[in-house]
Amino acid sequence: MIDGELTGDDSLAWWWTLTDANQGDQTVYPLGLAMLVEKYLREGAPAAPVHLSG
Repeated sequence: MIDGELTGDDSLAWWWTLTDANQGDQTVYPLGLAMLVEKYLREGAPAAPVHLSG
């Protein structure tokens, strides 16, 4: 991998921090996922399943 460029199987090894996912210039799907993960890390898991759209 050169300068963070993803090619082929390299994409399977690429992980973003929550800060990167929230502030980066690439879209993370489903939309709002990073903010939702931060919320659940702070407040705990939801009592019921959550429907994610996007």
